[in-house]
Amino acid sequence: MWVPTPDSFNDPFDCSLMPGTKKTTEDGMYQLFHIIDELYDEEEAKKIKSEIFEEKKANPVSEVADNALSEDLEEAKKSGIFSMSEKNNNILMWSHYADEHKGFCIEFDRGNVKENFLSHFMCRPVEYVNKYPNLNRVVDTMDVNLFTKAMDWRYEAEWRLVTTAGNKILPLPAPITGIIFGMKASEESIKTIINSVVGQDINFYQAARKAGEYAVEINKI
Repeated sequence: MWVPTPDSFNDPFDCSLMPGTKKTTEDGMYQLFHIIDELYDEEEAKKIKSEIFEEKKANPVSEVADNALSEDLEEAKKSGIFSMSEKNNNILMWSHYADEHKGFCIEFDRGNVKENFLSHFMCRPVEYVNKYPNLNRVVDTMDVNLFTKAMDWRYEAEWRLVTTAGNKILPLPAPITGIIFGMKASEESIKTIINSVVGQDINFYQAARKAGEYAVEINKI
């Protein structure tokens, strides 16, 4: 698999979020209180937050430095992203990412075993949002930056496997269970690909127009 860095993506906002304002004490308190709520029971958390609030109120600061945020944003630019989709029949996806329906789609096994990287915690769905994330209040900036996209992209139903370094060729993350050829795939391409995986337990399919609908159906061949 090829895992590119985000600078090659067709969406300039992808993995490249930026804070809109300087971080304030209030933002820092929001993050801290979120962590406290995760670590303590309700009564204990309430007591700790009250003490911190009183202390900060006595020593107000309008802006605070956040070197960790800058470091996380820079680190994300070096990450490798292997993108997949939940859907195998989206017309736009076939047009944009499969050579205008002449290419093919690979189906992977996501079995929950140690050797299968698609069952790893760093492989999960992208969250599509209408509101731009407030990075000054996000606890895990790296996570939000790598797994959040604008709502406009929701049709992709994307899943991502993230690696620490991009622009590399790595072994396949999981066994291939099927290959789906586009409706405009040539006979030569289909034969070449099928012959290249002879002996493996792989099913073959081809996309076709669904009669009377703007839709693609997947048929076994």
